[in-house]
Amino acid sequence: MARIHVLKFGSSVLRSEADLPAVATEMLRWRMTGAPVIAVVSAFAGETDRRILEANEKGLEAESPARAGLIAAGEFASADALARELEARGETARALSPAEIRLRAAGNRMDAAPLSLDRRFLEATLEECPLLIIPGYSGIDQLDEPVLLGRGGSDLSALFIAAELGAPECHLIKDVDGLYDKDPNHHADAQRYETVSTLTAYKVGGVLVQPKAISFADTRTLTIHVTAMGAHAGTRIYANAPDRFHLGRELNREAG
Repeated sequence: MARIHVLKFGSSVLRSEADLPAVATEMLRWRMTGAPVIAVVSAFAGETDRRILEANEKGLEAESPARAGLIAAGEFASADALARELEARGETARALSPAEIRLRAAGNRMDAAPLSLDRRFLEATLEECPLLIIPGYSGIDQLDEPVLLGRGGSDLSALFIAAELGAPECHLIKDVDGLYDKDPNHHADAQRYETVSTLTAYKVGGVLVQPKAISFADTRTLTIHVTAMGAHAGTRIYANAPDRFHLGRELNREAG
């Protein structure tokens, strides 16, 4: 398939239904390049925690498909809502579930690892519908039962889909325009990395990028592009990248 953009929108930018117009606009901005766009979405802010509490109150066991399915439903709801927002603008858009694209995963039901997906189906669907939305954070096991990919797993969902489709990088759309050496919301002297190695990303990434996702990108030689909505800059994370700040300043860090 020709070039494709895989974008991931987390709950820091998709906080509620009020953010749907801005997220839809961002998808269309990337679509203007002529390439199809897949948006992988998290649940609205606070929804996953609410569903975990509900699962606890219902006494759903940790390894039960019912628990995984209840928790994952938050991502399904935001994906459907985003598809409706795009359709209301007259765009051809479609939400696809992990089951529909056969995104299989194995391991602990709450912290599984993705294994495969139906690439042919996904590419054929993109030919007909160049704007797709896929709920992140979950997949299906060998029995077609729901599994989760660990907290922050929507990052991993997006990176896995990008890798399986042969995209060279995956764009994680955050509420900051890249990875900083310290939290820019609390430190005025924080500096944004232009490029950074996966090793350094592990150390300073914090909650910005799921550690499992960084490890996956490392093994699949995939670039993680952390950026913000409407931004033209960001940080690119990849194995053996120079730890270089914006404006060309470089860091000399020892691995360890």
